[in-house]
Amino acid sequence: MSNNRKNNRNNKKGNKNNNGNSKKRGYDAPPLDDKVERKEINELEAKRNAVKTEISKRTQSMHTILGDIQDLQKNIKNDRTELTNIGKEKNTLKNAKKLAFDHLNRYKETKDRLYTEFCDARDKLPFRKKKEDKISNEDFILKNQQKYDQLIAKEEAKIPDTDTLRSERALVKKIEGLKRDKNEIIGLYESKHEDLVKYRALYDETRESINEISNQIGNLIEAEKAKKNKFEQSKKKKRELEKQRKTLSSERVALKKEIDAINSVINEKRKVLDKKWAAWKSEQRERRVKESEIRKQQQKERQEAQKKKKEKEEKERALRPLFQEEITQCEILLSYLQNLKPKRNIKANRPLPHSIDCLGQFEELSLETPLTYGELDESIEDVLEKKDHFTQKQKIGIEQKKIQLERKKAEQEAKAAAEKKKQEEAAKAEEEKHEEAEVSKEVVEEKAEEEAEEKAEEKEVEEAEEKEAEAEEEKAEEKEVEEAEEKEAEVEEEKAEEKEVEEAEEKEAEAEEEKAEEKEAEVEEEKAEEKEVEEAEEKEEEKAEEVKAEEKEV
Repeated sequence: MSNNRKNNRNNKKGNKNNNGNSKKRGYDAPPLDDKVERKEINELEAKRNAVKTEISKRTQSMHTILGDIQDLQKNIKNDRTELTNIGKEKNTLKNAKKLAFDHLNRYKETKDRLYTEFCDARDKLPFRKKKEDKISNEDFILKNQQKYDQLIAKEEAKIPDTDTLRSERALVKKIEGLKRDKNEIIGLYESKHEDLVKYRALYDETRESINEISNQIGNLIEAEKAKKNKFEQSKKKKRELEKQRKTLSSERVALKKEIDAINSVINEKRKVLDKKWAAWKSEQRERRVKESEIRKQQQKERQEAQKKKKEKEEKERALRPLFQEEITQCEILLSYLQNLKPKRNIKANRPLPHSIDCLGQFEELSLETPLTYGELDESIEDVLEKKDHFTQKQKIGIEQKKIQLERKKAEQEAKAAAEKKKQEEAAKAEEEKHEEAEVSKEVVEEKAEEEAEEKAEEKEVEEAEEKEAEAEEEKAEEKEVEEAEEKEAEVEEEKAEEKEVEEAEEKEAEAEEEKAEEKEAEVEEEKAEEKEVEEAEEKEEEKAEEVKAEEKEV
């Protein structure tokens, strides 16, 4: 656009200089009528400027899109990093969950073993609680201690009724056994009960920890899904922007081709217009030469006419009589004074009415102004004497002027001869100067044409440089596009690899979850079995209690 403005300024400047030179040099040569060509060129330049504006808009849009793509690339990179971190955290939690399941299995095995030992120790106790009995463990132990005490007291009560020493020893041995069982079996029951409670608490804590880890893994999976959704949307938007950028790049290439076509047409029209201007300038040079000769002839004629006029005026001025004005003024005063003479008797001392102009005329002639009617005759005689005086001086002056005229005429003739010679020399010098000016003008015009050609060449070089710069920009943009495509391909490969890894991890996670579910199902089944076993044991204890009660009754 800057080149277009520069060309417009140069064209306007050229037109202005041409019009200004025609006015300055004073010839009425009509300017070159290039309105049609100028209009066509201006329309083409306006069209080119409009196309350049469209290119600028598309370039700006491409830069904006490129900035958006870079921002999306950063977001995609950040999302990928966050997804990687989520995957690592999820794997850490899965490993923790797996480790927790290992601990849970060990706790279950220990708990099952302790439950079996607990049941064995409980079965050895003499007191059995019924299912509907709601007593604490401490009361249960106390009941068993009381039961042992009852059994011991019962056996001790049989000692006085024994018949033989052997029977008595057997009872004593039985009593000692009951006392030993009271301490050992109840102590074993208490220790097994404490261990069972402890490992049941560890088992429950581990189960809660596993559930908490599962919840955390579920939250991470939800966050991962949301992040993946955002990641895919960013990639989709990036692909759309890349598509828009490629479309804008194609449109810009087409518009640049259109500008090249317009520039070609403008250059052709300028060449035609330059030829017309060259022919017009040649005509104007010839016209200026002719008009210069006409002006010289006209100036010469004007000078001769002025000379003749001046000589005529000098001659008339020379033939004019000397002191004619003074004589005429005396005649006017004489007529004035004679008209003032009274036709009837008037007192001599009566004052005369004079105007200011009249008083001035007396002063100019160095005469005294009559103030009364008695002084009129004397004043008239003074005026007549003054007139005679100027008339004598006029005669003497005319004779002297004739001598001066003859002398002046001789001097003028000599001066005219010298002037003529000087004019001839000046005309010769002017002619030589004009020839030199014509030569220098041709040199200047040739120089101007050379400068114009140089400017045209510079303009072509600038246009070529602009084209090279545009080509460089296109190459740079293509390079950016290729780099972006390469980066996108790398990202796609990374994404494919990540997807494979994620799929493998998901499969592993699914397998682990299935295993965890199977283990949970096994744990639930074991719990159900334990519950059934406990119920069965309680039923057996109830039956045993009933049998004992029946035996006791019997």
